Amino acid sequence: MVTPIKEHPPSKNGTRVEEAERITAQEFLEIAPEDQKAELIDGVVIRPMPPLTIHGKLQVFLLTLLRMYSEEHDLGEIFGSRTPAILNDSYVP
Repeated sequence: MVTPIKEHPPSKNGTRVEEAERITAQEFLEIAPEDQKAELIDGVVIRPMPPLTIHGKLQVFLLTLLRMYSEEHDLGEIFGSRTPAILNDSYVP
C-alpha cells in the first residue's frame, strides 16, 4: 500500500522537500494516473509540471520525423511521452 507524500517546510532557497514511500515499477503501473504525466524515479512517483505549448509543437514535429523515418526503414513503432517504458524496477520515465 502506498502512503501519502509527507511535505516538509520550504528549504532556505524556497524549494519544497518531500518524502514518500518507495514503490516498484509494477505498483507504479497499477496506480499511475492516465490523465496526467507521472514518472517513477528511484521508486518515488514524480508528477512534473505540464509542458509549454512550444514543447508540444516540437514534440509533434520530432515524432512525425521519427515516424516517417521508422516507417520507411521498417524499424518499429514510435510512441509519445505518455507511454511508460520500464527501465528497471524503480525507474519508469
